This record gives sequence, C-alpha cells and structure tokens, in this order.
Amino acid sequence: MPTDFWFRFSTYLSLVLSCAALGYAEWQFLPEVAAFAGLIVVLLVVSFVLDRRFELSLAKANALGLGIGIAAFVWMVVSLKWPRSTLADIDFPTNLLPLIGPVLMALIPAKLFRPKHVGDWWAMHGVAVAGVALAASMTDDAPFVAVLATYAVCSAWALVLFFYRRSGGFIPPIPNRPAPPQAQLAPADPDARPPRWVFARTLIWLAGSAAVAVVLFVTLPRSGGYAWAFTKKYYVTGESGDATLTVAKSGELTESDEPAFKVTVTDAAGNPVGGADAEGNFALPLDPDQHWRSREYVAYTFEDAKREPTWQQMSVELTPPLVSGPAATAADFGPRGYTLLFELATPKQQPVAVSPVRWVPDRSPAQAVGGRTASLRNNATTLYWTSRPERYTQAAGPADPPDAGTAFEVSDPRPLALLKRQGPDYFREYARKLLADLIASGKVPPAAKLNDLDQVSDEWHEAVARAFTAHFCDSGEFTYTTKLEPKDRKLDPLVDFVKNGKAGHCEWFAGALVLTLRAVGIPAQYVSGYRGWELDENGDVLVRQRHAHAWAEVLVSSPAPDGFPFRVPPAPGQPPRVWRWVTLDPTPGAGAEAAASKSWFEQGADWVTRFLLRFDKEKQQKAVEELKQIGLTWWPWAAGGLAVLVTGWLGGRWWAKRAADRTTFDGPDWYACFQAVLAAHGLTRGPGQTPREFAAAVTAAVPAAADAVQFVTSKLYRVRYAGQPLTADEVSQVNKVIDGLERLWANGK
Repeated sequence: MPTDFWFRFSTYLSLVLSCAALGYAEWQFLPEVAAFAGLIVVLLVVSFVLDRRFELSLAKANALGLGIGIAAFVWMVVSLKWPRSTLADIDFPTNLLPLIGPVLMALIPAKLFRPKHVGDWWAMHGVAVAGVALAASMTDDAPFVAVLATYAVCSAWALVLFFYRRSGGFIPPIPNRPAPPQAQLAPADPDARPPRWVFARTLIWLAGSAAVAVVLFVTLPRSGGYAWAFTKKYYVTGESGDATLTVAKSGELTESDEPAFKVTVTDAAGNPVGGADAEGNFALPLDPDQHWRSREYVAYTFEDAKREPTWQQMSVELTPPLVSGPAATAADFGPRGYTLLFELATPKQQPVAVSPVRWVPDRSPAQAVGGRTASLRNNATTLYWTSRPERYTQAAGPADPPDAGTAFEVSDPRPLALLKRQGPDYFREYARKLLADLIASGKVPPAAKLNDLDQVSDEWHEAVARAFTAHFCDSGEFTYTTKLEPKDRKLDPLVDFVKNGKAGHCEWFAGALVLTLRAVGIPAQYVSGYRGWELDENGDVLVRQRHAHAWAEVLVSSPAPDGFPFRVPPAPGQPPRVWRWVTLDPTPGAGAEAAASKSWFEQGADWVTRFLLRFDKEKQQKAVEELKQIGLTWWPWAAGGLAVLVTGWLGGRWWAKRAADRTTFDGPDWYACFQAVLAAHGLTRGPGQTPREFAAAVTAAVPAAADAVQFVTSKLYRVRYAGQPLTADEVSQVNKVIDGLERLWANGK
C-alpha cells in the first residue's frame, strides 16, 4: 500500500473528524453551522480525490480563502446583530465563541486546492486541533467524546506518516527555507511503508498519555462551586426544595444515582414488610410508581421582563388546621394500614411524604422519631414541621380511588382564586379548543361544556381534569425527553412547549396541565417530589435523586356524605360539600423510560458522563471514600499482587541480563553466519555491545576487514531498524562479502 495514499487519507480523515466534532458541538447553538461543516467535508472529499490532478495557483487559492473568510465574517455580524438562536441568551463576548467555528473551518479550503508544502500540512493540523478544542468548550457528551477519541487516534496516525514523508524528503519544504535534514531511518522508497512497530509504539504513547491525563483529571483538587459551562447546561435530577422553581431551562437533564431517602415499611401489627413473594410480586403496599410529595407551587409568574417565568410557593388557607391530636398509627387506617419510617439522606433536606396524604380525624399522619408530631398545612397537602426532622414516620393506608386524598371541608372559599389564577392568554384558547375536541370525540360528556361564567361546573372538574391529563399523557401528541430545547425563546416556555415543542420533561408537563386546567376554572397546583422506588440490599425502599418528578394536583368537590364531621357548619341554605385533592400525572412514558434497562453502550456512556464529564467535588470525595473502603477490605490481595508484579519484574530483568551475557548470533541467518566467521578467529560480541559498536571494534582489530564489516552491519540496520528486507540479489551480495572475509583469513589477512 503506498505510503503517500495513506498519509493523505489519514490527514484528510482527521480534518473531517475535526469538522464533524465542531459541527456537532455547535448544532445546539447555530444549526446552520452543521450544514456549513457538511460543505467543508464535501470539499475535503473532493480535494482528496482530485489531489495533484487539479490544483489552484497560490493567488487563486488565497482569493478563495479570502472570499470564504469575508462571507463568514458577514455571517458573524448578521448573527450578532439579529440573533435567531441561543446566542440571544449569551452575553458578549462569550457569544463570539460559536461564531469562531465556521471561521476555523473556512481556513481549511484555503489550503486544499493548492500545491501543499510542509507548512500547509502543519497549518491544517493546527486548524483541526483548534477546532476540536473549541468544540470541547461547547459540549462534552458521550457522542462527542467518541468522535474526539477517534480524532486523537487518527491524528496520531497521520502525524506518524507525516514525519516519515517529511523526513524522507517526499513533501516539498516551505519555500525560501532550507530543507530539513534527512532522518537516517526514513524510507528510501516513496511507496515504502514504515514498520508496524512504529504505529504500535505510537498507540502505546497515545494510550499512556491519555491514562496520565485521566489520572490527573480525576485526582487533582476540584472547586466546590459550579463547574463553568459555555452554554449547554446540564440539570441533575433531584428535588431542589427551593421556594421558587425556574421554568425557562435549556440543556440536558442528567440522572443522579445519589440516594434521596430510605423508607422502612411495617404493617398494622408492627411487623416489617418488604421483599417479593415466590412469584416475584412485591409484598410492599406501595405502587411501583408511588408518588412522594415534597413541595407544592401555586403562583406562576410570567410576562415580566425583569424576571424569568417561575413557579412560586404561596400559602393557600382553605380550612382551619386539620389535625391537632396525637400521631396516628397504622391500625387507625384499618387492617391494611401501614407505617413508613423515613430516613433522609441529608439533614437539610425537605421532608417528603407518601402522596396523596391521608389522615384520620384529629390525628396527625406523621411523627418525628422522638414523639414530636406534625400537622397538615391548612390546604390539606404537605406535612408541616416546625423544624425539619431527619427521621420520622407516616401512617397511611389504601383508599378508593388510590390517587385521591382524604375529604375535607373548605371553610373559606376565597383562597380558591389563587388556585384558579390563570397563566398566559394562549392557555385560555388552548383549553377551550381542547375541551371542545374532547366533547366532540365523546371523551367528555356534553354537560361538561363551559357555563355562563366561562368555566367548567364544579361537578365536572374531576372528569375534565382526568381527560386533559390523558390528552397530555396518552394522545401521542406529546413526548417525554430529557433534552430541553425551546423552539421559540420569545414565547413563554410553557406556551412554547404546548404550541411548538411538544416534547419536554415532567416539569413542563405538570406546569402546562396546571395552567390548562386553570384556564377553564378548575383549581390546580404544581407539586414536586419523587416518583418510583427500588429495593436496597436490606429489602427497604430506596428512593434516589433520579426518581425526582413533578406532577399536578386538582382540587375537586362533591356532596358531603351523611355524618361528615364539619368543624365549621355550612352556611344555611347551601348544600354541604367536601373537597379532596386528586393526583394527576401528565408525563408520558417517564416511568417506563426510567425503569427500562440500558444497553452496554448506554451504560458505558453514563459511566463516562458521571465519572469524567460530570466529575465534580462531591463525586470526587465520594470516590475517595469508596476507595478507602475498598483498600481496607482488599489490601492483603493488593499487597500480594504487588509483590508478584515486583518479583516478576525483577526476574525479568535478571533473565534479560543473563541472556545479554551470553554470546548470541541475533539477526538474520546471514548475520549469524557473519558473527560465526568472526568468532572463529576470536572476534565475538561483548555483553550489551551493539552491532555498530562490535563493527567498530572489529575494524580497529582487523583494518583490512573494515569495508566488509561496515557493509554487512549497514545491511543489518536496514533490515532490523528500517523494516526494509533485502532482496534476493542483495542477500547474495552479502553472502559473497562474508565469503570474502573467510578468504581474508585464509590468505593470512
């Protein structure tokens, strides 16, 4: 295979990979850059095919490069003046970085269609490295890392061939500069290949450098603050517990396997419940998609130029305190009641509870370990603690339907207006059209149409809310994704999600459902917490940060049953009604996606992302602790393995020295014959003596044999170190020289 072909192929391939990496990294900011990168790749392919058959003059090539550069500069100015993408959200001069990519790629064609000298090849490699470095500042996900690793190997391959071509004098030098000195091991034949050990050694050095870089990257001290990221943001799953929740997000949601809390379940008799039965069914009284509530958000702030759209907590006082007596027990919920002992992962964490929360009259459903009881907020949702406990219990039990909370009275209906506060005007139109479509399709009765107040009547709130939820979750119009990509940043994020994007994660689905319900007069709120669980090694329920979730709750009313214990009697003449919270989860496929098993490639990508690309100070400290535990457990085996390695290394050194002390006839058969001729006359190679040193010693001892000895030695170096075997005629010539040495001694020197 001609060295020239593979030299050009490897070089062009490294340039293609550089453009691909840069185009991939900039896709999220400037989608048109990907098309530009594709154009450059096409030019690279054309240049490779037509290389040396079609070349522009230096002046024309420079003119081409200048034209491309001017076009790229004009495009930069237009992009900054009238931004159409995420550049509008990036401050100057940071927003210049994505615009440098096309300029770098534009420099490559200026060198393609012209006679190329050493400086041109170096320049194109330099541009490729700069492009990859720029791409690395904008993205670091697994596909990019794969492209980066491929580029590193290909670039090393190209540079090795470049060294051989350049040192052999087969690449024109820079004009008006002296040619570089020729390397002794450069191939004399322009179509000769370098020996294979050169590439093997290159890969070894590349792997060693990468290993050292990874070790330094992992072990060096890390900042405790947030890692600097250019523009592509990563949001780690986990319940933040903030009083406000930002909605305008773009980037990628990544999973965190950090534990959030642990739950031990006991039955009404106090016996532990856990594990699975003989058929593999869980014996726990918890749904696989159990919701664990943490906070609820009521107010949605939007259309404010000074603040981003956010969900905010707000006190909604619908009723007097619901519970004030001692803590309830599992037995209070009947024979199927159960108790959950919560153990939070961090002391400052917001307490969580099984959702929806249920209680018995005048008894708190929760109690801190130690006797302190909790109460429900006066909107009958979250447990209220005067100080956050780390360990506490919650008594609970089954209900029908399972997604509905305990019925309660609303003594003051005025705060319901907070739960009906509408969002952007778009949701009013969207909700009306959706309601009309559901009625037309028979999924909602015609009686659920809007009344004279332009709202859905109270008796149809639950039916309409469930139909709206099914539309978001099951209609197929919306899809779940962890990549947050707003389509129109000028719109409200939730409006853009419903109108344009149709794809998002649980926060957008929950927020959109709440605003859609409120648009037709149905009181609703946004709830954050967790969904799902897994069993730990002890059979207890473990909830991780990757189980973080958001959903909606709707407040529905119904006629009060006979004997309901009203604490505030209903107004005279009005039929008594009770209210209850119903959990609605509009996110499609999120639970199935989280539970689905991942392929080996996805697992490897997650590992690279977690322990290299997202290796922050917290992960480093955790890794150090785990290594300490592993070291304490496995140190005898590690010490034994180290002893074996050291013994093997010392034994190898001793064996190599012993072998070097022996007189050996290494090399080809003709060189062994050459040494045998000299040894027959007392001239043998000493321990560790190189063939060239041996030749010098023989020449000094027998000057008449100098030419023959140097000739044979040069042929040996050519075969062993340049990888160029001798032809049959050359072998015959060497054998004649060796025969001449024998005749030299036969003639008395």
